[in-house]
Amino acid sequence: MYGYAGPRTVVLEGNPGEGRFVAATGTDHKVTGILGWNMAKAVRQHRLHLAEGTPRSAMTTELDL
Repeated sequence: MYGYAGPRTVVLEGNPGEGRFVAATGTDHKVTGILGWNMAKAVRQHRLHLAEGTPRSAMTTELDL
C-alpha cells in the first residue's frame, strides 16, 4: 500500500474475489492511498493518483470494504 487508508475504497483494476486487484482509497475529496494485491506493476502505475492529487470522485466502481 502507498499512502493512507481512507473511508472510501474504489477498485480500479482486477477483482478482489479473484485475488488480484488495485484499489484507490480516500476521502470524498482526494485519493489518499493505493492498495494492490498480486498486481505490483499496476499499483506502481496507479500511485500517480497520489502524486497528482486526483479527486476520489473521479474514480469509479466504489466498493464498501
